[in-house]
Amino acid sequence: MRAFVVTAFAAALLAAAPALAQNAPAANAPAQGGIEVPTEIAQITVYLNSKEYIEAARYVVSQGEKDIAPECKSGNMDRVGYMLGTKPAFKEGVSYPVAGEWLDKIAINRCGKTVIHNLRVRANADKPPSFGLELPGDSPAPPFIQSGALRPAVQAAMAKSGCKDSSKVIVSDIRKGKMIEPVTIAPNGLLAGGKWSETWHFRACGKPVEIPVEFTSNGKGGATYVASAGKKQAAAKKK
Repeated sequence: MRAFVVTAFAAALLAAAPALAQNAPAANAPAQGGIEVPTEIAQITVYLNSKEYIEAARYVVSQGEKDIAPECKSGNMDRVGYMLGTKPAFKEGVSYPVAGEWLDKIAINRCGKTVIHNLRVRANADKPPSFGLELPGDSPAPPFIQSGALRPAVQAAMAKSGCKDSSKVIVSDIRKGKMIEPVTIAPNGLLAGGKWSETWHFRACGKPVEIPVEFTSNGKGGATYVASAGKKQAAAKKK
């Protein structure tokens, strides 16, 4: 999976778009808080709240929920915020962006519990954007670091639950834990520092399992991580 990096352009503009509502600011949105909103940000905000985008996002999230929690019916979906990975671009007469990538963070109600889905969206030059789901939850780790931690976390979940089939081990949620050292982001958008813990929630062969995972930044954009299954541990490093 390609690293999802928040560019310097986006880092200063981490915007919280209206919560999946139909009403959005016009493309020539005025300055907010004394800061002029760039045209691209106003345009992407309008698009993120368009009917076509909302319907596509709802479908992708609902399909993900069918795999994670088929017994629950997804209710309302609310946007927590979004992060731009690459600058969006629009073409006159085309309703969708023709360039750009972003991570849309959408909160849903899963059987009475709020869960955040991380929707990765990548614009295409000649067709509507492509959608994909990253791991759910509110982890401060970028998706590519989470991807590296996934294997040892799955191994720990299998060891703890006794589940022998890795295809039946699914991450259902990730919750932030203790912030041991504050997370810092470099000007290029990469992880520069931080140490924190998380709780990864799994369904392992249908059984709920919680696995603590600790992350430590390596100061070079990556991190080391340790997933614990009690007495047994699975560890991996990302340079």
